[in-house]
Amino acid sequence: IFFRQMARNRKPQKVNHRLDPEDPKEKSRPKNVKRDVPEESFVGHRKLKYHEKKLLKKHDHFVNWVLEPKRAKGDKNVGIIMRKFILEDREDYHRYQKLAGLIQKLAHTLKYLPYESKIRIQITKELLEKLYNMGIIANSDSLASVSAVGVSHFCGRRLATVMRNNGMCPSIKTALEFIRHGHVRVGPDKITDPGYLVPRKMEDFVSWGLNSKVSATVKQYNNTYDDYTIYN
Repeated sequence: IFFRQMARNRKPQKVNHRLDPEDPKEKSRPKNVKRDVPEESFVGHRKLKYHEKKLLKKHDHFVNWVLEPKRAKGDKNVGIIMRKFILEDREDYHRYQKLAGLIQKLAHTLKYLPYESKIRIQITKELLEKLYNMGIIANSDSLASVSAVGVSHFCGRRLATVMRNNGMCPSIKTALEFIRHGHVRVGPDKITDPGYLVPRKMEDFVSWGLNSKVSATVKQYNNTYDDYTIYN
């Protein structure tokens, strides 16, 4: 009887979740946490409190994300080039970097072949002609220019950069907006992809669209607008 009265008079233990990081009931339970990645790869942070764990129970990816591997020191120029040419997708930079690496590797391999080798002469000619037509290199004289090909050479052939260089837009950012809105064409084709690489032979055919309001505004400013187009 004495123990029953004691149990009735005993007040339940309250848990202050703000002070106690864990519920007392949870302390006695075994904790089997399985992680597929090593402990060192997790982001360092303080231990979550009980109420914080409850809130993030179904969203543990906010806590247990894995750090990206450290990149090479040469990638310190990624931010500089992306800001200079306004690359919105980081994958574009890595795609150009991979292409530049393959081109440099091919040029380096060709140097080991004899000068009189027909294979070296043929591949060198095709490589120089291809890169020159794309506008990646300024001249097709030797492999020295091919060895210096980098990401900036590919970014310089993007449509927005060519528009800025031709004087159609004051900046690359403005050119990107015109391209997305469908105001630009290369030859007879309307281009809406900012990552479009303009070949050398099509560089002079970059112009405004036929029904573009920007084209009409530019013609009115230059006093070359034809009123006949309004009624036809």
